Amino acid sequence: LTERQRQREKDRKAGLKAIAQEMKIVDRQLRDDRISEHSKQVLAQRMADLKRRGEILKRYGVGKGNI
Repeated sequence: LTERQRQREKDRKAGLKAIAQEMKIVDRQLRDDRISEHSKQVLAQRMADLKRRGEILKRYGVGKGNI
């Protein structure tokens, strides 16, 4: 592997880890009973966006696709 490929793979893994971490936080917030219905909708949308970003990152790697 070239240095560039190695770095891209490293960035991809780091990005996936960061997305997974954010998804954990959003998931925890969604389970909270004290938040309003509107907030839940916003968080659900955020969760969907994060999932889509994760899929794009997995498929195309860093610097590709609309992330």
